Amino acid sequence: MSTIVYKKNNNIISSPVISINKLGEYLTTKPAKQRKILEQFKYPLENKFCYTRYNEAIAAIKQFLINNLDKTILEDCIQRLKLKEVNNSYQQTTKDSSIDALNKVLNFNFSNFRFNKYSIESNSNKKRKLYIKGVKISVNPDVIIKYNIRDKVFIGSMKIQISKSNKLNRESKNYNMDYNKYIECREYISSILKHFTENYSENNETVKSALCLTYDIFNDSLFPCPNSIKRRFQNIEAGCENISAIWDSI
Repeated sequence: MSTIVYKKNNNIISSPVISINKLGEYLTTKPAKQRKILEQFKYPLENKFCYTRYNEAIAAIKQFLINNLDKTILEDCIQRLKLKEVNNSYQQTTKDSSIDALNKVLNFNFSNFRFNKYSIESNSNKKRKLYIKGVKISVNPDVIIKYNIRDKVFIGSMKIQISKSNKLNRESKNYNMDYNKYIECREYISSILKHFTENYSENNETVKSALCLTYDIFNDSLFPCPNSIKRRFQNIEAGCENISAIWDSI
Protein backbone atom coordinates (compact mmCIF):
# COMPACT_ATOMS: atom_id res chain seq x y z
CA MET A 1 0.00 0.00 0.00
CA SER A 2 1.40 3.42 -0.92
CA THR A 3 2.36 5.88 1.80
CA ILE A 4 0.38 9.11 2.03
CA VAL A 5 2.61 12.10 2.77
CA TYR A 6 1.03 15.01 4.61
CA LYS A 7 3.04 18.21 4.23
CA LYS A 8 2.64 21.96 4.23
CA ASN A 9 3.40 23.90 1.06
CA ASN A 10 3.35 27.67 1.51
CA ASN A 11 1.06 27.30 4.51
CA ILE A 12 -1.31 25.01 2.59
CA ILE A 13 -1.94 21.42 3.70
CA SER A 14 -1.54 19.43 0.51
CA SER A 15 -3.31 16.22 1.59
CA PRO A 16 -6.75 15.89 3.25
CA VAL A 17 -6.87 16.24 7.02
CA ILE A 18 -9.66 17.00 9.52
CA SER A 19 -10.42 16.74 13.24
CA ILE A 20 -12.90 14.25 14.66
CA ASN A 21 -15.33 16.91 15.89
CA LYS A 22 -15.28 18.75 12.56
CA LEU A 23 -15.73 15.50 10.64
CA GLY A 24 -18.89 14.83 12.62
CA GLU A 25 -20.10 18.31 11.72
CA TYR A 26 -19.05 17.88 8.08
CA LEU A 27 -21.12 14.72 7.74
CA THR A 28 -24.30 16.43 8.95
CA THR A 29 -24.21 19.84 7.30
CA LYS A 30 -24.87 21.45 3.92
CA PRO A 31 -22.28 21.59 1.08
CA ALA A 32 -21.47 25.28 1.56
CA LYS A 33 -20.66 24.71 5.24
CA GLN A 34 -18.74 21.56 4.36
CA ARG A 35 -16.44 23.60 2.15
CA LYS A 36 -15.82 26.16 4.91
CA ILE A 37 -14.89 23.34 7.30
CA LEU A 38 -12.33 21.97 4.84
CA GLU A 39 -10.89 25.45 4.25
CA GLN A 40 -10.10 25.69 7.98
CA PHE A 41 -7.84 22.66 7.69
CA LYS A 42 -6.31 23.28 4.26
CA TYR A 43 -5.32 26.84 5.22
CA PRO A 44 -4.48 26.53 8.95
CA LEU A 45 -2.63 29.85 9.38
CA GLU A 46 -5.74 31.71 8.27
CA ASN A 47 -7.82 29.79 10.83
CA LYS A 48 -5.34 29.23 13.68
CA PHE A 49 -7.67 30.58 16.38
CA CYS A 50 -10.18 27.82 15.60
CA TYR A 51 -7.89 25.26 17.22
CA THR A 52 -6.49 27.04 20.28
CA ARG A 53 -9.43 29.06 21.55
CA TYR A 54 -10.43 27.06 24.63
CA ASN A 55 -7.19 25.25 25.46
CA GLU A 56 -6.98 26.59 29.01
CA ALA A 57 -10.54 25.58 29.89
CA ILE A 58 -10.23 22.13 28.30
CA ALA A 59 -6.94 21.49 30.15
CA ALA A 60 -8.69 22.25 33.45
CA ILE A 61 -11.65 20.01 32.58
CA LYS A 62 -9.31 17.12 31.76
CA GLN A 63 -7.55 17.50 35.10
CA PHE A 64 -10.93 17.69 36.85
CA LEU A 65 -11.92 14.36 35.28
CA ILE A 66 -8.59 12.69 35.96
CA ASN A 67 -8.53 13.79 39.61
CA ASN A 68 -11.82 12.22 40.72
CA LEU A 69 -14.00 15.21 39.75
CA ASP A 70 -12.09 17.62 41.98
CA LYS A 71 -14.09 20.84 41.63
CA THR A 72 -11.33 23.01 43.06
CA ILE A 73 -9.43 22.53 39.78
CA LEU A 74 -12.26 24.16 37.85
CA GLU A 75 -12.82 26.85 40.48
CA ASP A 76 -9.13 27.80 40.44
CA CYS A 77 -9.17 28.03 36.65
CA ILE A 78 -12.25 30.27 36.76
CA GLN A 79 -10.49 32.62 39.15
CA ARG A 80 -7.38 32.75 36.94
CA LEU A 81 -9.49 33.52 33.91
CA LYS A 82 -11.38 36.29 35.72
CA LEU A 83 -8.05 37.98 36.47
CA LYS A 84 -6.69 37.49 32.97
CA GLU A 85 -6.23 40.69 30.96
CA VAL A 86 -7.58 40.82 27.42
CA ASN A 87 -6.68 43.09 24.51
CA ASN A 88 -9.67 42.81 22.20
CA SER A 89 -13.27 41.67 21.91
CA TYR A 90 -12.27 38.23 20.58
CA GLN A 91 -10.18 37.53 23.68
CA GLN A 92 -12.99 38.83 25.89
CA THR A 93 -15.52 36.53 24.24
CA THR A 94 -13.15 33.58 24.62
CA LYS A 95 -12.58 34.41 28.28
CA ASP A 96 -16.31 34.74 29.01
CA SER A 97 -17.18 31.53 27.14
CA SER A 98 -14.41 29.62 28.93
CA ILE A 99 -15.76 30.71 32.30
CA ASP A 100 -19.30 29.81 31.24
CA ALA A 101 -18.10 26.37 30.12
CA LEU A 102 -16.29 25.69 33.40
CA ASN A 103 -19.39 26.66 35.36
CA LYS A 104 -21.47 24.30 33.20
CA VAL A 105 -19.09 21.46 34.04
CA LEU A 106 -19.28 22.33 37.75
CA ASN A 107 -23.07 21.94 37.61
CA PHE A 108 -23.17 18.81 35.44
CA ASN A 109 -24.39 15.64 37.17
CA PHE A 110 -21.64 13.14 36.42
CA SER A 111 -23.09 10.66 38.93
CA ASN A 112 -25.73 9.74 36.33
CA PHE A 113 -22.92 8.24 34.27
CA ARG A 114 -21.18 6.28 37.08
CA PHE A 115 -17.99 8.31 36.78
CA ASN A 116 -17.10 7.46 40.36
CA LYS A 117 -16.54 3.86 39.22
CA TYR A 118 -14.22 4.71 36.33
CA SER A 119 -10.49 5.25 36.17
CA ILE A 120 -9.82 8.36 34.10
CA GLU A 121 -6.37 8.79 32.59
CA SER A 122 -4.64 11.35 30.43
CA ASN A 123 -4.05 10.50 26.78
CA SER A 124 -0.36 9.63 26.85
CA ASN A 125 0.13 9.40 23.09
CA LYS A 126 -1.26 12.43 21.28
CA LYS A 127 0.52 11.65 18.00
CA ARG A 128 -1.66 8.69 17.11
CA LYS A 129 -3.71 9.34 13.98
CA LEU A 130 -6.56 7.65 12.23
CA TYR A 131 -6.68 7.30 8.43
CA ILE A 132 -9.93 6.68 6.60
CA LYS A 133 -10.11 6.61 2.79
CA GLY A 134 -7.04 8.83 2.41
CA VAL A 135 -8.08 11.37 5.06
CA LYS A 136 -5.94 11.88 8.16
CA ILE A 137 -8.29 12.36 11.11
CA SER A 138 -6.97 13.99 14.26
CA VAL A 139 -8.80 12.16 17.05
CA ASN A 140 -6.60 12.88 20.10
CA PRO A 141 -9.00 11.80 22.88
CA ASP A 142 -9.03 14.24 25.78
CA VAL A 143 -9.05 11.42 28.34
CA ILE A 144 -8.97 7.62 28.41
CA ILE A 145 -11.65 5.84 30.46
CA LYS A 146 -11.12 2.42 32.06
CA TYR A 147 -13.39 0.18 34.09
CA ASN A 148 -12.33 -3.07 35.75
CA ILE A 149 -14.83 -5.80 36.52
CA ARG A 150 -14.16 -9.47 37.33
CA ASP A 151 -10.53 -9.19 36.18
CA LYS A 152 -11.58 -7.74 32.82
CA VAL A 153 -10.47 -4.31 31.65
CA PHE A 154 -13.00 -2.29 29.65
CA ILE A 155 -11.75 0.84 27.92
CA GLY A 156 -13.09 3.88 26.12
CA SER A 157 -12.21 7.49 25.44
CA MET A 158 -13.76 10.95 25.52
CA LYS A 159 -13.75 14.07 23.37
CA ILE A 160 -14.70 17.40 24.93
CA GLN A 161 -16.42 20.08 22.87
CA ILE A 162 -16.83 23.73 23.82
CA SER A 163 -18.92 25.55 21.24
CA LYS A 164 -21.78 27.97 21.78
CA SER A 165 -22.48 28.02 18.05
CA ASN A 166 -23.74 24.42 18.27
CA LYS A 167 -26.04 25.11 21.22
CA LEU A 168 -29.57 23.90 20.55
CA ASN A 169 -32.39 26.42 20.80
CA ARG A 170 -35.56 24.79 22.14
CA GLU A 171 -37.59 27.81 21.06
CA SER A 172 -36.57 27.50 17.43
CA LYS A 173 -39.19 26.35 14.94
CA ASN A 174 -36.51 24.07 13.49
CA TYR A 175 -35.65 22.52 16.86
CA ASN A 176 -36.73 18.96 15.99
CA MET A 177 -34.69 18.97 12.78
CA ASP A 178 -31.71 20.57 14.51
CA TYR A 179 -31.94 18.04 17.36
CA ASN A 180 -31.98 15.06 14.99
CA LYS A 181 -28.95 16.44 13.13
CA TYR A 182 -27.21 17.06 16.45
CA ILE A 183 -27.78 13.46 17.59
CA GLU A 184 -26.53 12.17 14.24
CA CYS A 185 -23.35 14.26 14.58
CA ARG A 186 -22.72 12.92 18.12
CA GLU A 187 -23.19 9.37 16.86
CA TYR A 188 -20.61 9.87 14.14
CA ILE A 189 -18.06 11.36 16.54
CA SER A 190 -18.51 8.65 19.16
CA SER A 191 -18.36 5.94 16.46
CA ILE A 192 -15.02 7.29 15.24
CA LEU A 193 -13.82 7.42 18.85
CA LYS A 194 -14.70 3.75 19.31
CA HIS A 195 -12.97 2.76 16.08
CA PHE A 196 -9.86 4.72 17.06
CA THR A 197 -9.81 3.22 20.57
CA GLU A 198 -10.12 -0.30 19.12
CA ASN A 199 -7.10 0.37 16.91
CA TYR A 200 -4.90 1.33 19.85
CA SER A 201 -6.23 -0.75 22.76
CA GLU A 202 -4.04 -3.42 24.36
CA ASN A 203 -4.70 -7.13 23.99
CA ASN A 204 -6.12 -7.40 27.51
CA GLU A 205 -8.52 -4.48 27.00
CA THR A 206 -12.06 -4.63 25.62
CA VAL A 207 -13.44 -1.47 24.04
CA LYS A 208 -16.90 -0.70 25.40
CA SER A 209 -19.32 1.51 23.47
CA ALA A 210 -20.71 3.06 26.65
CA LEU A 211 -17.22 4.35 27.52
CA CYS A 212 -16.63 6.07 24.16
CA LEU A 213 -18.14 9.46 24.91
CA THR A 214 -18.54 12.91 23.43
CA TYR A 215 -19.02 15.62 26.04
CA ASP A 216 -20.73 18.70 24.58
CA ILE A 217 -20.57 21.17 27.44
CA PHE A 218 -22.99 23.88 26.32
CA ASN A 219 -25.68 21.31 25.46
CA ASP A 220 -25.17 19.44 28.77
CA SER A 221 -24.69 16.29 26.70
CA LEU A 222 -22.51 13.29 27.51
CA PHE A 223 -23.21 11.06 24.54
CA PRO A 224 -22.09 7.38 24.37
CA CYS A 225 -21.32 5.49 21.20
CA PRO A 226 -24.22 3.42 19.83
CA ASN A 227 -23.74 -0.35 20.16
CA SER A 228 -23.83 -0.86 16.41
CA ILE A 229 -21.71 1.43 14.23
CA LYS A 230 -21.60 -0.49 10.92
CA ARG A 231 -24.03 1.74 8.98
CA ARG A 232 -22.61 4.91 10.49
CA PHE A 233 -19.10 3.87 9.60
CA GLN A 234 -20.13 3.28 6.00
CA ASN A 235 -21.35 6.89 5.93
CA ILE A 236 -18.10 8.04 7.54
CA GLU A 237 -16.07 6.24 4.87
CA ALA A 238 -18.23 7.75 2.11
CA GLY A 239 -17.75 11.22 3.60
CA CYS A 240 -13.99 10.74 3.75
CA GLU A 241 -13.94 9.55 0.13
CA ASN A 242 -15.70 12.77 -0.81
CA ILE A 243 -13.17 14.87 1.14
CA SER A 244 -10.30 13.15 -0.66
CA ALA A 245 -11.96 13.72 -4.02
CA ILE A 246 -12.56 17.46 -3.59
CA TRP A 247 -9.53 18.44 -1.47
CA ASP A 248 -7.50 19.81 -4.40
CA SER A 249 -10.40 22.05 -5.41
CA ILE A 250 -10.74 23.68 -1.97
